Amino acid sequence: MATLNDAQALALQLLRQPDTAFHAMGPADRQALHTRLSSGLAPPFAPPGSPAAAVPSVLALSGPAKVAAEQAEKVSLLVAAQYNGRRGWEVNWGQNLLLVATNLTTGEVTAGNGKHRDRSRPQDLSRQGAEPSAREQASRLVALEQRDLAAVAGQLRGPARYAVTALYYDWHSNTALVDVAGAPGANAPAPVARNATVARVAPAATIKPDTPVGVAVSAPSQAAPGAALPVRVIAKLPLGAAGLQPGNLLPVTALLVQRDRVETPRADLAVAATVVGEGAQRQALALFEFDLRAAAEDPLPPGDYLLYVVAGGVLSNPRPVSLR
Repeated sequence: MATLNDAQALALQLLRQPDTAFHAMGPADRQALHTRLSSGLAPPFAPPGSPAAAVPSVLALSGPAKVAAEQAEKVSLLVAAQYNGRRGWEVNWGQNLLLVATNLTTGEVTAGNGKHRDRSRPQDLSRQGAEPSAREQASRLVALEQRDLAAVAGQLRGPARYAVTALYYDWHSNTALVDVAGAPGANAPAPVARNATVARVAPAATIKPDTPVGVAVSAPSQAAPGAALPVRVIAKLPLGAAGLQPGNLLPVTALLVQRDRVETPRADLAVAATVVGEGAQRQALALFEFDLRAAAEDPLPPGDYLLYVVAGGVLSNPRPVSLR
């Protein structure tokens, strides 16, 4: 699970708004917030002749905690980033910002940029043009985006809880929880069916007690054409973040992220989890392995990817994978 550096914690503090402010935020509000972020995240002043302070990396996400049924047609999320000029050239910000949303009620995972984009406009790409100078590489950039959860997850039907995380290629943010109320008399949406036979599950007792909370993934760095791509996952999750479905099935989604592409090839599966602990300390444990190629919805195109595994509402760190 992501740990926050001081700059990211400050960014989250600045991004927090009353729920009503997210729904009412306009261009002037965004500009004022961007100014506060730029000022608040500025590194300490470096006296002349001394090395400039490094630019702390920041990727932070905030959204309304509660959304009424009548407001669910559009749900604004705020994503802030701070990065240096080198990073901005290597990984174009606008083209590589993705949102991953897990409906913890149904287990459905969706990914997209959260933008109602005009596809007729040309898009900037990473590593375009000349490589930036040393001074440009060390420059500080602060970005703020307002994105729409409904543009990622589709129609938001409550009562449901969404866990949302931002990706900036190989960076991922904190996770925000958004509760969407149901219309009067509405029942909770039904769980999404997933393949529960594709993964080989090991006894949860083999997970070491000192295993960190989160999702840990191991996989080979490359796979030959047609060859299996085994992915091994250890999930140790707070029960409230696991989104367990009936039968203690843990919804799992593998996402393959490419630089400058919104489309994310994927595999959806379910694995049996073991619930341990008491009260607020209850956790869902799962240790399993699956062949990513066999589990994928569609044939996986060759290319260089970052593999993220989403278990419940928790993302793993990215793992580079090259498919031939």
